[in-house]
Amino acid sequence: MSSPFLNHVREVIRAKYYSIRTEQCYLYWLRYYIKFHKLKHPKDLGADDIRAFLNHLAVDCNDFTPNYTEFDDIIWPALANRSSYFEAIKVRNYWAGHYAYNVLDQNMILGCHPAIENLYFANGFSGHGLQQAPATGRGLSELIIYRGFRSLDLSPFSWDRVIKGQPFLERSIV
Repeated sequence: MSSPFLNHVREVIRAKYYSIRTEQCYLYWLRYYIKFHKLKHPKDLGADDIRAFLNHLAVDCNDFTPNYTEFDDIIWPALANRSSYFEAIKVRNYWAGHYAYNVLDQNMILGCHPAIENLYFANGFSGHGLQQAPATGRGLSELIIYRGFRSLDLSPFSWDRVIKGQPFLERSIV
């Protein structure tokens, strides 16, 4: 599906020098979103439409059945296209589970619980825990040992922002 809107998005993505895979992913989800809303232009859609789309994507929180079709039809071809070595790998089993997601700002919650002394949290990474794990481990150990951050100021990820309802938004991550 080609449209002036999608062409514009493609131009913006390329102007920012995002990878071709990122471009393909953005365009895939935009097409899916637009098709879900019966080809309405995104500028004509609001918060309720976004909520409806996300609810459509959500599954029962107690349903841990892997989506085999999604893997076989979408993920596997993308992997095989990325590298021919994936063709030699065979899936032996699947696993599905809960996803740690911070609904306030999709960022981790790091630090001591405000009401329970000596109860520390490092959770709610919303999918980027692996890339933040080294800094989180260091920060948490400094917090426990020194009662404060020493090498990196990770205080913006504290419980305080959650209690106040003040999201810590990342401007460089989409």
